[in-house]
Amino acid sequence: DPHKILFISYLFSPENTIGAIRPTKIAKYLALRNNIVDVVSVKNKVHRDEYFVNDAKYVNHLIELDDGPIVSHIKKYYGNVSTKNKSVIVLPRSVKPKWMALKHFYRQGLLFLSSIDFLIKYREYLKNNSIQLSKYDILITSYGPLGSLLCGLYTKLICKNIFWISDYRDPLVHEDTSSAFRPILTILQKLSTLQADKLIFVTNGYMDRVLKGSYKYKASVMVSGYDLEDLCNVGVDKSGSEKYTISYLGSLYEGKRTLEPIFNALKKLSEKDIININDVIFNYAGNDIAYLIEQASKYNLEKIIHNYGYLSREKSISVQHNSRVLVISTWNS
Repeated sequence: DPHKILFISYLFSPENTIGAIRPTKIAKYLALRNNIVDVVSVKNKVHRDEYFVNDAKYVNHLIELDDGPIVSHIKKYYGNVSTKNKSVIVLPRSVKPKWMALKHFYRQGLLFLSSIDFLIKYREYLKNNSIQLSKYDILITSYGPLGSLLCGLYTKLICKNIFWISDYRDPLVHEDTSSAFRPILTILQKLSTLQADKLIFVTNGYMDRVLKGSYKYKASVMVSGYDLEDLCNVGVDKSGSEKYTISYLGSLYEGKRTLEPIFNALKKLSEKDIININDVIFNYAGNDIAYLIEQASKYNLEKIIHNYGYLSREKSISVQHNSRVLVISTWNS
């Protein structure tokens, strides 16, 4: 028999952000396996991408919640919570170290308030529409942001028989977590891992970091991958195909992720005349171009960088499809 699933994810199609892809794809393929999937998300899509809309058509019901009183107040006086241009060049971290703690506090404060707002609107929706949570046998939440997890905790509190699957794309507490929010996020992380019936993590490292040896009996790892359907309409771009194209699309997390080993290797290969550096192009898409230029300039290779800035999902897939090498980067915390 098909399962009746309530899927809560603050970020969801057609929002064009990395955090929306995983929950959208999970919901899509659960629905394609003949499950009945209702999704709760937020109505305000900061970067709406029509290419991403099709994935949402598979769910039974997409419930998009309006802004609550907190976010409405923030927008009235400060503008949209997430209106920053992804291609804006920001100064490298080393130039403004005094502002980093304040920046993290400000950003995490807005995200925390918007998550409380999401919970308020979720509770109102359940009440105003007389939603019977007992009709669902499975609840899935995808963290982050925090709002999805808060709604999961609330749902489990009032409907104890529902089977809660809590998906974590990130730990709640990490090295950049402001000291002001660390205690409450630590409590929420422990509470959610205790109350959930099944825990899903994107990597083994994140699982070990969050659980610290506890609850392994109900924890699993499900890595993110690629949806082959996304490649169906991607064409081959022959412009510049004579170049050896290396591409990195995503965040450098304010310089924590470094691509210097690649630039170092390219520099040495060029010096030994093994490659002609003019035949190499390094594509970048994201909001950390200043950090990438800073890293490449140490090897005098900033000229090979091509900055796409903020891309649509379709263009992002196309750039990756037409590259010789795709770069993945992380850092030791």
